[in-house]
Amino acid sequence: MSTLWNDLRYAARLLVKTPAFTVVAVATLALGIGANTAIFSVVAAALLNPLPFPDSDRLVVLTNTVQRDTVERRAFSYPDYRDVRDRSQSFEGLAAWSGETFTLSAPDAPARQVEGELASAAYFDLLGATPVAGRVFTKTEDEERDAHALAVVSHPFWQRQFGGSPSAIGSTITLNDRAFTVIGVLPRGFKGLDDDTDVWIPMGMLALSESARFFESRGTRWLGVVARMKRGVSLQQANADVVTIARQLEQTYPDSNAKYGSAVFGLKDETVGSLKPLLLTMLAAVAFVLLIGCVNLANLMLARASARQRETAIRAALGADRRRLARQFIAEGLLLSALGAAAGLLLALWSVDAIIALAPAGLPSFVVPRLDGRVLLFVIGVTCGAGLLLGMLPAWQGSRADLNDVLKQGARGSSGGSERTRTRSILVVAEVALSLLLLVGAGLMVRSFLNLQRVDVGFRADRALTMQLALPGKYTAAQLPQTATALMATIAAVPGVQHVAIGTDAPMAGGSSATIVSPEGVDPATAERGIRVYRHGVTPGFFAALGAAMVSGRDFDSHDARGSEPVAIVSRRFAAKAWPGADPIGRRLTIGRGRGANPDWIKVVGMASDLRYRSLIVDTTRNPEDPDIYFPFAQRSDRTLSLVVSTTGSPAALTTPLRDAVHAFDHDVPTFGEGTFAGLVSARMASFRLSAGVMSFFGLVALLLAGIGVYGLINYSVMQRRQEMGVRLALGAGRREIYGLVLKDAVKLTTAGLLLGIVAAIPSARLLQTQLYGVTAGDPVTYVSIVALLLTVAIGATLLPARRAARVDPIVALRAD
Repeated sequence: MSTLWNDLRYAARLLVKTPAFTVVAVATLALGIGANTAIFSVVAAALLNPLPFPDSDRLVVLTNTVQRDTVERRAFSYPDYRDVRDRSQSFEGLAAWSGETFTLSAPDAPARQVEGELASAAYFDLLGATPVAGRVFTKTEDEERDAHALAVVSHPFWQRQFGGSPSAIGSTITLNDRAFTVIGVLPRGFKGLDDDTDVWIPMGMLALSESARFFESRGTRWLGVVARMKRGVSLQQANADVVTIARQLEQTYPDSNAKYGSAVFGLKDETVGSLKPLLLTMLAAVAFVLLIGCVNLANLMLARASARQRETAIRAALGADRRRLARQFIAEGLLLSALGAAAGLLLALWSVDAIIALAPAGLPSFVVPRLDGRVLLFVIGVTCGAGLLLGMLPAWQGSRADLNDVLKQGARGSSGGSERTRTRSILVVAEVALSLLLLVGAGLMVRSFLNLQRVDVGFRADRALTMQLALPGKYTAAQLPQTATALMATIAAVPGVQHVAIGTDAPMAGGSSATIVSPEGVDPATAERGIRVYRHGVTPGFFAALGAAMVSGRDFDSHDARGSEPVAIVSRRFAAKAWPGADPIGRRLTIGRGRGANPDWIKVVGMASDLRYRSLIVDTTRNPEDPDIYFPFAQRSDRTLSLVVSTTGSPAALTTPLRDAVHAFDHDVPTFGEGTFAGLVSARMASFRLSAGVMSFFGLVALLLAGIGVYGLINYSVMQRRQEMGVRLALGAGRREIYGLVLKDAVKLTTAGLLLGIVAAIPSARLLQTQLYGVTAGDPVTYVSIVALLLTVAIGATLLPARRAARVDPIVALRAD
C-alpha cells in the first residue's frame, strides 16, 4: 500500500509540473465519463431497474390481435376480458382498466379536467397499490352496473383537493355532473398504468363516460388488461394459454371474433420498450466519445513517456525494477482518470436534469435517474478502464525500449522512437475510424430529423391552435350541435380570430376513434372485413380553419343537420383504398361490415387532402396508417370538443383570450389541451430532435478530438524529423515540397482511418435503421459528407506543423543534431 501511495504522489507531482496537459486531460475525461454516467443513469432507471410494482417481472399486458394487412393489436372487449379471466390457467389474477378523462366541477371554482381510469377491483392488488387512507372498491362494487358511485384518488389529488386532510374519506367530488364518494387515497407516486391518473372509479360506473352497451358488445374493444403470471409460468406458456382461449371464442362468436387472437407481452417491455433504441444509441454515442478521448490522451501519454524516456532509462540502469516503472505509468493514468471521474460526476449531476427536460413525453414518471450503487459501480469500472488504457500503453512501450540505445542516442532518431511513432500512428488511425463511426450515426440522425421537418402535414400548423373542451351533462345530446354553433360564434368575436371550427378531435392532439366501414360496390372479400378508418365529427369550415385543402366536392354546410341525409367527406387515402382510380363523390359507404339487407348508407360529398392526424411518420411498409373519414358534427356530435382556431397573428397569443371566452360562455365548460399546432407537431419530433442533438454534439466533440490527434501526431513527427527537413531544405527543396511531404503523411493516416471506419460503419449503421426516417443506413450522401469533413479537418490540423516544418532553418537544425 505504501508503494502505491508513493506511486500516486510521484504521479501527482508530474501532473502538477505540466498544468496545461493535466487540465486538457482532466477536461477530456470529465466530458467522457460525465456523459457516460449521465446517460447510463437514465438507461439504468428506465431499462435495468424493475418497475415500481411488486413482482413486476411477472406482470404482463394482454392484448387482442387481428389479422389484417399485418397482425395488429387491439384492446379487449369486456365480454372477452371476462372469458379470459375465468378460463385462463396461467395467471394469479387479471384486471381491466380504461383511461378516461372526467370533468371535475365545484360550485366555487371553474370546472376542470382530471385524468382518470375505470378499473376492476383486482387492479390495485396486482399493482401493489395499498391505500394510505381508506380502501379500494370490492369485486361486487366493481361488477354491479351503475350502482356504486365511489372514487379512489391519487396522493397529489388528495393534497390539492383536500389539503391532505383525513376527512377526505367520505367526502364527495363531482365527476361528469355526478357525485362520487371518496373511499380511499393511494400512496405517493402511484399514478396507475396510464402514468397520469388522479381518480379511479369502479368498472361498473362505465355509463359515466361511455355507453352501457360496452359491457355486452364483443365487437367494442376498449379495455386494457394486466395480469400477473403464476410462479414458474413462462411468457410462452401464458401466450399459448390465451391463444387457445381466443380460438375458442372465435369459434363460438364468429361474427365479432373472426380472425381475432390474443397475445401476452411483458409489462416492462410495453412501458419502456419503445425507449430502448433511443437510450442505447445515446449510450453508444457517449461511449465512443470516451473511447476517442482515451485514445487521444493515450497518444499524449506516449509523447510524455517519450520525453521522459532518458530519465526512465537512467532509473532502470540504476537498478529500478521495470515493473515498478510500469506501475508508475499506470498510477499516473489512474490518477488522471480519477480526477476526470470526480469532475465528470459533477457534470453528470447537472446534465441528467437537462436530459430529462429534453426527453420525449413518453418517458414514464417513475424513470428518475439517480447516482445509486449500480451507477457508481459503472463509474468505477469506466474510470479504471480509462486509467488502465492511459497507463498501459506508455508502460508497455517503455518496457520494450533498449536501455543502451536510449542512453547512447536519446529518444530522437532511435529505433525505439520509430516504434513509438508507429504505435501513435495506429492510435490516430483508430481515432479517425471511431470518429467516422460516430459522425455517420450523427449525420443519419440529423438527416432523419431534417426530413421529418419537411413532412407535409396537410395543414397550416404555423397559424392555428387548438383547445379541448368538455360540454357538461346539462346539455342534452340534441342540444350539442346548437351549443357548438353558439360557442363558435362567441369565439369568432375574439379579436385576432380568422377562422373557427369544432371537431371531435384535432390533428396531433390525440383522441381519434377508429371504426370499420364498408364501401358500396367493392370486392366481396374486402367487404367481408371492411376498411378500418379513423372517424372525426367536424363543423363546416373545419378544413378552412386548419388551412387544409378540399380536393374535390364540397365542405359540410348548415343543411347537413341531424335528420338530414347522412353524408361524409373522405380523405384521399381512403378514396384510393375504397375506389381505386374512381371519383368518390356521390358514392356510398356504411359503418360496419355492411352485412345487413338494408344498411344505412352514407353519401360521400367531398374528398379532403390527407392530414397527419396521429403521426408524422407514415411509411407504407414500416408504419402504415389507416385513412380518415369526416362526418358532420351535427349528425355525429360528442361532448368532448376540439376547438380549431386560425389567426393572422401569433396563435400562442390567443390562448388566454380563447380560454376566457369559453369560460364567459359557460363557467362549467373546462378547457384543457391548449396548444399551437406548430407546438404539437414539434412535440412529435422530440425523440428525433433529442437523438439528433445528442449525436451531433458528441460527433462534433469526436471531430475535434480527431483533429487534435492528427495535429499531435504530425507535430510530433515534424519534431522527430527536424534534421531531415533541414537536410531537404539545404539540398534545395522548396517550402511547397515540405508542405506536401507533411500533408501526405496526414492524408495517408486519415485515409487509413476512414477506410477502416467505413468498413465498420456500414454494418453498424444498420442498427439505427428503425430510428431513421427518409434515409437509409447506407446513405451515400452522408458517408461522402462525413469523409470530406474528416479529411478537411485533418488537413487543417496539419497546416500548422507543415508551416513549422517549412520554416526550419537548415543550419540550426543540423547544428542541433
